[in-house]
Amino acid sequence: MSEGCTHDCSTCSSKCSEKDLRVPCGQFSNVKRVIGVVSGKGGVGKSLVTSLLASAMQARGHATAIMDADVTGPSIPKSFGLHGNAVGDERGLLPMESKTGIKIMSVNLLLEKEDAPVVWRGPVIAGVIQQFWSEVVWGDVDYMFVDMPPGTGDVPLTVFQSIPVDGIIIGMSRMAPDFETFDPLPGIGTVIVTMYAHPRVTTVDSDHYGCSLLLMDHLFELGHEQIRYIGGPSFSVDEQFRRAGWQDALERKHIEPAEPLEGDWSANSGYEAGRYLAEHDRTMTAIYAANDQMANGAIAALRDSGLRVPEDVSVVGVDDSLDDFVAHNELTTVRFDLHQRGREVFEHAVPKAGATDKTVAIRIPGQLIVRHTTAAPRT
Repeated sequence: MSEGCTHDCSTCSSKCSEKDLRVPCGQFSNVKRVIGVVSGKGGVGKSLVTSLLASAMQARGHATAIMDADVTGPSIPKSFGLHGNAVGDERGLLPMESKTGIKIMSVNLLLEKEDAPVVWRGPVIAGVIQQFWSEVVWGDVDYMFVDMPPGTGDVPLTVFQSIPVDGIIIGMSRMAPDFETFDPLPGIGTVIVTMYAHPRVTTVDSDHYGCSLLLMDHLFELGHEQIRYIGGPSFSVDEQFRRAGWQDALERKHIEPAEPLEGDWSANSGYEAGRYLAEHDRTMTAIYAANDQMANGAIAALRDSGLRVPEDVSVVGVDDSLDDFVAHNELTTVRFDLHQRGREVFEHAVPKAGATDKTVAIRIPGQLIVRHTTAAPRT
C-alpha cells in the first residue's frame, strides 16, 4: 500500500501487492464491532439469529444496530414491528429504532411499499450496502449485526471486502459439501450454528439429539414402547439428530423402531402423517413429532379419526412454539433457550481480549415441558 493511500483503489495507479477495498464509515457514525450473519441458503433462521443476538446485546446495555443486507428478502423490520419510511436530515439517512432502541436500516424502510419486490442486479445491491455503511447516521454503536443474504454472491463479498468485519456467524440447516474442509478467515472470529462438530471452527447449537432422549425417557417412564416418529425433511440437520435420538433411545430399550414418517415441519404434514398412523397402526401408543407444528397437526388427525389424546395416543413435540398460535397450549414438548444459544454464539464469534482461541462444540440442553398430551398407555 503506497504512502498517502486514500483507500480508493478504482482511481489509483499504484501497483500494490494488496489493495484495501474498505469503505470508510460515515462522519457521524462510530461503529466499534461488526458481526456478519450468513448462511448457504435461505429459510434457515438466519434473520431470527440476527434479531436474537441484537436483542440480547441491547438488553445487556450495549448500543446495538442491525444492517439488513438481505436486500431482495428483507425481514428484519418486520421482526421488530417497524413500518413506514426512514427519514434523513442534513447529516444523512437516519436509521429507525426498535422499541428497545436497536438501530435498524433495511431497504424496505426506503420503498414506497414495504413489501414491494426488489429486482436489482448484484452490483446495484452491493452499492446499496456500501451506502448503508457510509451514509447512514449510525451514531455510537457498540455492536452492529449485518444480516446477509443467503449464498456467496456479490453482497457477502462486498461486505467482507468493504466493511471491517470482526466476527462471522454461519447458520447451517443442512450439511454443506465442503464442511470438513472449510477454513475460517484468519483474524476473524467464526462460529457455525450446527450440531455437527468442526475440526477448526467452534460450533454452537441447541441439543437436537438430547431433546429426543428427554422426550423418549418421559414416554418410557409412562410405560410407552410403541412410539412412532414423524420427522422433518431428511436434509435438515436438526431432523437428522432428532431422528437419531429417537432411534437410539428405542434400540437401547431393545425395541425395534418402526418406519419413521417424513413431514415438512408444517401442521398439514403432521396431519397427513397422523391420519396415516391412525388408519394403519392401531398398536402405537405414542407419537413423537419432530416439531410442535407437526405435533399439533397429528393431534387434530387423531381426534378426527376418533382417537383421544392422551387417553388413546400420547403426543409430544419439540420447540415449545405454539403459545402464539394456539389459545390453550396443552402439548408436552421440549423448550430451547434461544437467548443462551445467542450468547454462546456471540461470545465465541467476538471473544473477549485475552481469551484463548480454542475450537469447541457447545450443545445447549433443552428443557422438558410436560403438559396434557401425554399419559400412561391404555391397557
